[in-house]
Amino acid sequence: MNECDRIPVGHLRSICEGTTGLPLDKVNAYRERWGLRPLAEIATVPATASQRPSSAVVARSGTQVARRVGGGCRSCGGRKQAQPTSIPRTDGFGPGSKLLAIYEAAGMPHCEECLKLAARMDEWGVAGCRKRLREIVDDILPRAKEWVAEHKPWMHRLAAGVGIESTALRLAINRDVRRAIASSEAEQKQRLRTPQTNTAAVRPFLAVADRELTWKTDSRLAGELLGKTTIVIKSFKRLEGLAAFIGSIRRIYPSIPVCIVDDSFRRGETSELADSIAKTPYVDWVSLPYDSGLCTGRNAAVKHCTSEYIILCDDDFIFDKHTDLVAMLIPLEKLGLDICGGLVRRDGKTASNWCGSLTWRTEKNGKSTLGMVALRTPVQLVAGIRVRRTDVTYNFFAARRQFLLDHPWDDRYKISQEHIDSFITWSRAKAKVGFTVDSVAGHSRKYDTPEYTRLRRRNFSKHFLAKWGLSSRRLLSVTRFPGF
Repeated sequence: MNECDRIPVGHLRSICEGTTGLPLDKVNAYRERWGLRPLAEIATVPATASQRPSSAVVARSGTQVARRVGGGCRSCGGRKQAQPTSIPRTDGFGPGSKLLAIYEAAGMPHCEECLKLAARMDEWGVAGCRKRLREIVDDILPRAKEWVAEHKPWMHRLAAGVGIESTALRLAINRDVRRAIASSEAEQKQRLRTPQTNTAAVRPFLAVADRELTWKTDSRLAGELLGKTTIVIKSFKRLEGLAAFIGSIRRIYPSIPVCIVDDSFRRGETSELADSIAKTPYVDWVSLPYDSGLCTGRNAAVKHCTSEYIILCDDDFIFDKHTDLVAMLIPLEKLGLDICGGLVRRDGKTASNWCGSLTWRTEKNGKSTLGMVALRTPVQLVAGIRVRRTDVTYNFFAARRQFLLDHPWDDRYKISQEHIDSFITWSRAKAKVGFTVDSVAGHSRKYDTPEYTRLRRRNFSKHFLAKWGLSSRRLLSVTRFPGF
């Protein structure tokens, strides 16, 4: 378990910002685990004006936040150090916030006047800043001149005396402000397409280590749904891939329950890797007799779980910043679906899923053929989630546990044909099935072992065709819905 998972989010953030008094090497160790760049130096809050360091200390909401040392703000170079104030916190996506981010990315700290201007710009918004562009530049320009006088060679100071440097500074500041306004406008349009919310309600299930994951729905509802969900994984002869998968889950969902059903070992066999996975917190390991089969394992997992919803996965999946499990749970809760799948990205290719209707066709010779017709189903938008209806989805889906208990997998299949067989069964049971493009899982076969590959090739086509009275099956590739 990552040490960061055991530290409260607020305390971990303070450590990474360098405000807890820890040595620089300790702070950078935590920042490395959190995926952040190391600090060059930690700026501390000075006791008196005479002891102030050259590094910048930015005041926000009455607190002192240490910033990285180096450079100077184009507006003042951090020459004027901020004291504790009640400056309003910037919203993070307004024009003022973007302007601060532009200068901070260049290693330039900011003073109190800069923060006050940024707060006003955020209040004005994109349209207001465009109208006040000259006012903003005029506000920054005097402090920029002072910084030039302190940090630039004598030639710049000489040029400033005849107005050349002032003109160049004004043009540079104007360019930066316009860039900040454009960046803010683009992000606000993106937020309208995919609304972002506070993730405080889902922090028990969301790792702070993967901060790029964006929730697309209400955080309170997300927390409730994840609280009654279990991830189910059927494992067989791919322990290295399973370990990588569990690691990816824990980076995003540190405490969501995971039920692993494994039938890889004969009587008396064991594995250190399997034991270490089984001891992972919030992992429930269920061992079955060797080669019990995929269907037997999944049925055992569904019976073993007690949660209302389950997320079905294979042991060769990988979760990343695009894997939003809540996006698959929302349609179950809001639309009453029994099964809702996500997209799967196979070996880094375009993510996709099935989007079609199962059909039985009778040929002239009287034989029946199973096919699939592409569906032109419209997109349903529910709580910010895009959903399409289908009859079949990949083995990455959320489902109601009670539905799977009432309609289990056919235990006669070890592997192969079991997938389409189960969806035929569920289609006959009038299951409501859909999928969303707002949740994507990665898939890779690089962990397939020779023994697994040999057993994977077992064919149960004859049993499948006899069971459903078919002479052949034909599932057209055009029914795959491309994602992104």
